[in-house]
Amino acid sequence: MAVSNWISFAAVRRLPVAQFQTINQFYVVIVVMLGWVLLKEGLNPMQIIGASLLFIAALVAIRATNTGNNKVHRAVHVKSVILTLAAATTLGIALVTEKAALGHMDIGAYLIFGYSAQTLAMVVLALKDVSRQTLRAFGKNEIKWSAGMGWANAVTGVFYVVAIVGANNISLVTAIASITLPLLALAAYVILKEREDQKLLWVGLSIGFLGLLVSAL
Repeated sequence: MAVSNWISFAAVRRLPVAQFQTINQFYVVIVVMLGWVLLKEGLNPMQIIGASLLFIAALVAIRATNTGNNKVHRAVHVKSVILTLAAATTLGIALVTEKAALGHMDIGAYLIFGYSAQTLAMVVLALKDVSRQTLRAFGKNEIKWSAGMGWANAVTGVFYVVAIVGANNISLVTAIASITLPLLALAAYVILKEREDQKLLWVGLSIGFLGLLVSAL
């Protein structure tokens, strides 16, 4: 999970948030497939259709900001997409591993062990980017927002763990949880003023949203 977050930060610095989130929904495909193969969870026809739509949405989103002829732009775009797909893949693997681990321990034990391991891993990964310059730039405002994001992610993680234990179907829970995709895209459009190649990107978002709905049926 820590590796996925680290790669995600590297990718989202290079891509618009809406495009990053659309491509990143590829992790749902990974979760559905690994849940079917490794955890022996049922993969119904609707989940297969939903996963296929999510894959198509990712391809459309990849194309959305890759319409220019500038070679430097294309090289940066390809690297960003590869990073995003790597983040999605590692996230999918981490979530399925999490579900498998929950089959051998209770929720409390997993939260203590899992969160501690993730925190330690993130600290180790972050050390490579630490310098005097970055520490000087990290003021009270950055600490406040980082702490808020950390607490929000922690609460979200607890709800997610409780949900996959209760439903005993990680594919279903993951698909429903990804319903935030259109909300993130809207926030990026309104707050961050991301307006690049909107027609193609919104097509990808619509296909992705439809895929999420179908996967949850």
